[in-house]
Amino acid sequence: MMAGCVHMIFGPLGFLVGFVVAEFIAVLSNSRKEDLLMVKKVFKEVIAYAKRIKGRFIASWEAHLPSRDTLLTSL
Repeated sequence: MMAGCVHMIFGPLGFLVGFVVAEFIAVLSNSRKEDLLMVKKVFKEVIAYAKRIKGRFIASWEAHLPSRDTLLTSL
């Protein structure tokens, strides 16, 4: 598939040159996809960590809040 795309884009090349170009494009396309997936995974991990920190922060402040409903009813 990749060799056919190289032949259509670059025209007829020698076997060795076409093979090298096709393999270079295949390596670039695979590495970019893996890098993108790695970045997405890291982004998900950071978001999950931020949500945990937010939950812990809210829980810690709930312990320090007064137990009354509103300030008007507590007077």
